[in-house]
Amino acid sequence: MDKRIGEYNSNISPEEKMMKRFALEQQRHHEKKNIYNLNEDEELTHYGQSLADIEKHNDIVDSDSDTEERGTLSAELTASHFGGGIHNTSQKEGEDGDKPKSRKELIEELIAKSKQEKRERQAQREDALELTEKLDQDWKEIQTLLSRKSQKSENKEKKEKPQVGSTLHKKQH
Repeated sequence: MDKRIGEYNSNISPEEKMMKRFALEQQRHHEKKNIYNLNEDEELTHYGQSLADIEKHNDIVDSDSDTEERGTLSAELTASHFGGGIHNTSQKEGEDGDKPKSRKELIEELIAKSKQEKRERQAQREDALELTEKLDQDWKEIQTLLSRKSQKSENKEKKEKPQVGSTLHKKQH
């Protein structure tokens, strides 16, 4: 079936047919786009601050920064990011104040530091494992105490409740 507008209507001129088809096409296109339109009347905020203000960069409060000095970086951070890294630190004097550290010394320090951190992590893992084992053992002891207590309470309940069937049987005789 031909669903074109005015195709079988001879009273409408070809120009009118084209106008109606174009209008319908535009309407369908607008409806599809309208699905994703936000309500423009609501003001969008982030932590109570208007997004329009944030976009304008008017006195933005950095939620990550708790310091009074906004926009400033520490000297250490600046040096590590923008100061040339190892090459710049090798030009400085060593901790002893004697001479600058060589690349080999810096690498040895880095290796020693990483080994120390690895030992600390291993010690933390061992402590956590020991604590877990201790807690597991304590939990097993608690479970045995609870199971004994529940068995005793069940035995008491059985003794306290007379058996209904046996008393009825005795009354009938």
